[in-house]
Amino acid sequence: MDYSHSENSNPNESGLFEEDHSFAKPTAAQHPSNGFLSLENSHSIEASNDSLTSVSKIEPKDPSNVVVLFDKTKAGLQKVDNVKTELIIRKYSSGSLYYKNEERKAFLRAQRVEAMLEKKKIYEANITTDPAKMRMVCRQVEMMEQELEKERFFDRVFAHIDMDMFYAAVEAKKNPQLREVPFGVGSLQMLSTTNYIARQYGVRSGMPGFIGRKLCPELVIVPVDFESYKAEAAVVRGIVAEYDPDFHAFGLDEQRLDLTDYLRANFPDAGGSLAARYDVAGRVMTECRRRVFEATGLTASAGLGPTPTLAKMASNLDKPNGQHPLPLASREAVMDFMRPLPCREVPGIGKSFDATLRGLGIHTVGEIYNQRHWLSYIFTPKTFCFLLSAALGIGSFMGTAYGDFHADKDPSSSPRADCKSVGNECTFQHLTSRQELERVAYDLLQHVVRRLKGKGLISGRVVLTVKDIEFQVKQYGRGLPSHTDDEAIIRRTLDDLLSPVLANFMNYRLLGVRLEKLIPSCELERPLESRGGGQATLDRFFNKEREKRGREETPLDDDDSVEEEGALPQRTNRIYASHVRGRTDDCHVDNGTRATSLSSASDVVFIDSPSRSPSTAGEATPHLTVSSSPVVMSFHELASVSPPLEAQFANTEKSDSPSVEDEVSNSNYQDDVIIVE
Repeated sequence: MDYSHSENSNPNESGLFEEDHSFAKPTAAQHPSNGFLSLENSHSIEASNDSLTSVSKIEPKDPSNVVVLFDKTKAGLQKVDNVKTELIIRKYSSGSLYYKNEERKAFLRAQRVEAMLEKKKIYEANITTDPAKMRMVCRQVEMMEQELEKERFFDRVFAHIDMDMFYAAVEAKKNPQLREVPFGVGSLQMLSTTNYIARQYGVRSGMPGFIGRKLCPELVIVPVDFESYKAEAAVVRGIVAEYDPDFHAFGLDEQRLDLTDYLRANFPDAGGSLAARYDVAGRVMTECRRRVFEATGLTASAGLGPTPTLAKMASNLDKPNGQHPLPLASREAVMDFMRPLPCREVPGIGKSFDATLRGLGIHTVGEIYNQRHWLSYIFTPKTFCFLLSAALGIGSFMGTAYGDFHADKDPSSSPRADCKSVGNECTFQHLTSRQELERVAYDLLQHVVRRLKGKGLISGRVVLTVKDIEFQVKQYGRGLPSHTDDEAIIRRTLDDLLSPVLANFMNYRLLGVRLEKLIPSCELERPLESRGGGQATLDRFFNKEREKRGREETPLDDDDSVEEEGALPQRTNRIYASHVRGRTDDCHVDNGTRATSLSSASDVVFIDSPSRSPSTAGEATPHLTVSSSPVVMSFHELASVSPPLEAQFANTEKSDSPSVEDEVSNSNYQDDVIIVE
């Protein structure tokens, strides 16, 4: 048995590469609006280009006002009646486990937003009123922006191919009668995708099939057939590889290509001007899409741009069965394109993170940049770095820097630069025995290990993800005895993680297996220092943050994937106290009034700190201390540590612990753990 990621796109049945005008197709100058319909009354924040002035006040919203039930950002949903669809979904889902989970997530999200707004008030009171502190904040953000600008380049042409409603297209190919009716692929519990006829009724991927039937009583639901989808995907990939042998696949339906080398080799005269380069690239991509159609009968949409992220975004601008170029050649042109976009249009910003940003009064990418200074104060370094890179149009989709993207093409580079984990998840219906759950886990492990070996990597940690009938997601992780790709060894550790889960096998609807802490197999015998371990300064940590963004191999469109409370990193990683060799006597943090602390328990240590503002030069500051209060350390608090501290990327497993619950998390995306020494 084999499992693959959910696809997230769609086919045009109207004919070979004929432009279909039956659906709204936004252009670069006319971006689609944010398609969320929530029960909140939006309170927009005034974007100010002068961040030295006080930002506007935003009052926390009632948690029930941010329940997001319908997301119409997917292609083919632009003309759907939001209000009608929202009312139907609410009517038939209210009181269900699904709706209760959405309420729970909205409540927790609102709590986080309220805490952030409180931190923003501290910023307004202590930072914006003090010119010296404000200059320091602006300087720190400017330095991060300068580092990110080093990743900007315009000398390459990237393409992103997205197969149109892939699962549904394959099913329509198998059964042509489906082309004339609204149908979806999946089950009454969940739809993986729908065709464009169904989308006209508001039926979309990530929606329970029984809700889809309420929106469209004629909806036909077809079960998934992964073997057919994989067979068609293999044909597509064979064609794509002729244009870029090192293309990167996302799921079964998306491919990212760098066309630069192909253009130089086959069209040497195309490099004379930007217009000529994109004209040739457009013809090449049209040829590629035509060949895909002739070989499979399936259509694809494509985008062209100077970075993988921009190419990905361009692929959504002319769906279905179209392509869109973004021949941008300057920082100003990129930012002009990004500025009016709703935040939800940025790859990596899902519906939950978007709701959080809207709760803060941030609705567009331009507002992120205009309000970047106070955002840097309330978000963690990793999250703020992601937001700033998105606002600059530099991107975060599977890495965007030339050296990062081409790490796998450079023999001297490490394969891990483009892959920090390998994993798969599988949804299922009611299980009848513990053995069925074990079989799902072992099949996933077999598939993941096969991928691990194919990449020439070995793993040091295994993580088990489960989602129960109440939509609660938890992760259990444990370190392996040593880095390995031996399935038997990894399976023994997985068995330890499975043990407490098996007793409640009937309560689970999703299971995932992920391997982390990856290094090339050839590095196993190399000294630790040469593997990038050991000490790293905080400056290096900040500079390396951009290299770590978005390198998971799963598609970033979270519509069809497991999504926990939000895209904000959760501070749930754990370090054992034995790993800490503190310098609490001579270190302090410029924090104004309260001590920065490491919160500790008997067996774990969290790196955190309450929200506070940096102090000005000459003010007395407390020493670094140990306390029991879980807190969050901001970008500026970390950057203001004096004297400069060193950070060690810690090994989080505890091999001698008798408990299998070495790590339990409600987050799919976690921060790296740092030991401050």
